[in-house]
Amino acid sequence: MKPWIGRIRLVNGQRQQGEHPCCTWFSPPLHPASGREGETFAMVLELSGPATSRLYREIRDATAQSFWSTSGSPIAALRRAVIAANRALFRFNSQVPTESRCWGDLACAALRPDEVFLAMVGQAWARILAADVRGQHPEEFFPPLGSRAWAEVAITYSPIQPGTTLLLTPQNLPEIIALEALDTVLQRKDEEILDGLEQLAGDESLTALVVRWPEEEIAIPTPPPRRRKTPQPVEPPRAPAPSPEEEIAQELLPVPAKTPVWETVAEEPEVEVTAPSPRSWEVETFSRAVPGTPLPPTGLRRLGGAMLAGLSAIGRALSRGITAAGKTLVGGAKALGSGIGALGPAVRRGGRTLFRRVLPGAERRRAVAPRRVRLPPPENPRRMAAVAVVILILVALITLFTWFQYGRDLLRGRAISQAQEHIRAAQQASNPDIARPHWEAALTILAEYDDPEATALRTMAQDALDIMEGVTRVTPVLVADLGAAQGRRLAAWEQSIAVLEDGGQVQRIPLSGGSETVPLPQGATPIDIARYQMESGRTSPVLLILGRGASLWTYDSRWGETRSLALSPPPGSHDPVAMGTYQGRLYLLDPAAGQIWRYWPRNEQFTGGAEAYFSSGAPSLTGARDMAIDGNIYVLFEDGQVARYLEGEAEPFAVTGVPSPPPHFIALTVDPELTNGPVYLADGTAERIVVLRADGSFCAQLRAPGEEFRGLQALTVSDTGNDLFIAAGGRIYKVPIPSLPCR
Repeated sequence: MKPWIGRIRLVNGQRQQGEHPCCTWFSPPLHPASGREGETFAMVLELSGPATSRLYREIRDATAQSFWSTSGSPIAALRRAVIAANRALFRFNSQVPTESRCWGDLACAALRPDEVFLAMVGQAWARILAADVRGQHPEEFFPPLGSRAWAEVAITYSPIQPGTTLLLTPQNLPEIIALEALDTVLQRKDEEILDGLEQLAGDESLTALVVRWPEEEIAIPTPPPRRRKTPQPVEPPRAPAPSPEEEIAQELLPVPAKTPVWETVAEEPEVEVTAPSPRSWEVETFSRAVPGTPLPPTGLRRLGGAMLAGLSAIGRALSRGITAAGKTLVGGAKALGSGIGALGPAVRRGGRTLFRRVLPGAERRRAVAPRRVRLPPPENPRRMAAVAVVILILVALITLFTWFQYGRDLLRGRAISQAQEHIRAAQQASNPDIARPHWEAALTILAEYDDPEATALRTMAQDALDIMEGVTRVTPVLVADLGAAQGRRLAAWEQSIAVLEDGGQVQRIPLSGGSETVPLPQGATPIDIARYQMESGRTSPVLLILGRGASLWTYDSRWGETRSLALSPPPGSHDPVAMGTYQGRLYLLDPAAGQIWRYWPRNEQFTGGAEAYFSSGAPSLTGARDMAIDGNIYVLFEDGQVARYLEGEAEPFAVTGVPSPPPHFIALTVDPELTNGPVYLADGTAERIVVLRADGSFCAQLRAPGEEFRGLQALTVSDTGNDLFIAAGGRIYKVPIPSLPCR
């Protein structure tokens, strides 16, 4: 039963050409999730505010992808689809000013061959019209899409029968159209429904999706062919027998001599006989007299007719008897022939047997083997007792398994009911601080269940907590596996990654695959590595390698060799712990001297003296371990604290708003092309990447779906600024940087 689908969009009473970007009808994709194979998904979305078609498409794609990728019941898939749509719109609203925000009304439907499931958010409204069903949904309206971090949705179910009409619209249609007039229009056929909606809307705006299932055609039985009635032979009417007085009077009347006998006979009424009997010509001939011969008396005529009729009947009977006798004789002859044909083989077999028995010798008889009597097997009491014990054990095991399964199902149903109550309370809470414990309780209750319904509820709770905690899920891509070696410094340049390992070896890993060891002088001990680009841009980027004793090397991947650069030793002859570059300048972090030394390039060398970054009132750099520069200099200390400096002066940088647990940062990096851009810090406690704004306030946190971030050690931003490279657990991962409010 294929339905008819119609779409209409009116703006101030004028029908718009083309389809609405979010008034759509989706057929199943090539590989849908389990349970979505035979379903169809429809959605109607209307956004209020300065909404663009791109925003419509993003919400539509997110909603459809979430629906088709969710396994289990249609209700779980619709809830996931609504959550995905609300998340996409809420993120958009959180990244734009207040005057550019949009709110939405959404109506979704999951359709099966004989039933439909509806999900409504905001002012969305649906009407179902059938022969015995007339309903409108929902009974109450919820806050619009994108206004909160979570979405309140109304779920409705309805069966489908032939002749049912479904109307989906993102607005409260009864406010502008009377239900009686709407039902009258919905009873029309196909395109007439859309024309009627246009007439009812008048000058109002309207967006609607109409689905109508055709009525079943009633088969009219074909009448049986009429049989023609076989015509029955019509018997001729018989003249009434004359009375005795009429017979006597007729005999006494004289007959004129000149009147022929046939003329008198001709005056009698003629009778039309349809099927004359055989030999009727004899009777007819006999009933007419020869002209000129006087007619015999009436009694004699009757006697003669009766005699002739009797003779005719006798003749017919004889003819039938002779015919039947002939058929009988023929059948008898055939049977006699068959009997004679069968008699020949029997006589031949009998003669052969008689001849064999006449010969001398013992008569041969067919040997019949005696039937073997099977005795019942002997009883084995031990075996029978063992079989009985095994049967009892099996019955006990089956009973225990059944009760265990029943108890597990009972506990699972109770857990799902409790989780649904917590989710309902969280959705109705007006404050995120009140909703958070309910979401966490739902996650805790459903932690040990993996069925589709529990998975869908757990995903809903986790998504709500992610939105509240600013979590963005990323998918790390494995670039290289270092094995037992651990990377403590990373630098990205020219589609490759340089890794400074704990053993003092530098590896270059191209993104296309493979790896190579960067050659260093004998006895060199590298401290840090960094990407370096001359401010003039006359040369391509190279890799700088800082070693102990004010040693500095440069490595160019095109030549595959290391070249030494001149570097003036910093005052105090202390070895720095970290190195950074910015706009052609070189910076060395020297905690022992409590200073950051800055070098200006001269003929692509650093032969000039070291310049103190802090001119007066140098801060304490005790325990400093790493730094990153984007115009500001961010310094990371051993205890996880971060300090910010600009032009030799300390700037406010207070880490605030980071969700629990309290972070402990072990590495940091920035994008040098973005001044006052976000700061990316590796949190070794919670195995996450925390993104902070330039003043230290929380922006977002990046989490992996698995254990990819376990054992974080170092991170850096790619030379394009679109990816992060992370060293964790002896592996190098590439993480695309998602769209963030602070980036």
